[in-house]
Amino acid sequence: MSHHFTGKVVKIVDGDTFDILDSLNKVSRIRMNGIDAPEKKQAYGQKSKEMLGKWCFAKTVLVKVYSKDRNGRLIADSYVNGRSLSLIMIEEGMAWHFKKYSNDTLLATAEIHARTAKKGLWYDPAPIAPWQYRSVR
Repeated sequence: MSHHFTGKVVKIVDGDTFDILDSLNKVSRIRMNGIDAPEKKQAYGQKSKEMLGKWCFAKTVLVKVYSKDRNGRLIADSYVNGRSLSLIMIEEGMAWHFKKYSNDTLLATAEIHARTAKKGLWYDPAPIAPWQYRSVR
């Protein structure tokens, strides 16, 4: 299913999901590959969503699609001006490296640096990973 396209980001759903409008005027929901951001009602959920919006809302984004998830979202690496949005979100301390689905060493290293610097959600002494948060809801 691997393919890529560019489009304009028209909606930020949360810190790891956005909607993009392609050249054929089709809207696709993108689930960012390699990261998991806090849920909307979780600590840093709103800040994470705002950070993603700051980096990509209304901008042209290159999307490299790998697969679809069970909700029909496209799992993809996303780039704005050549920079990985997944990497940016981890560097800013607004997402976890989703190790269950990714073995990307760049993302893993970025998370360690963000944790060490207590950036974003890592400022919290005991941040709860989104997958743990979802499991008790």
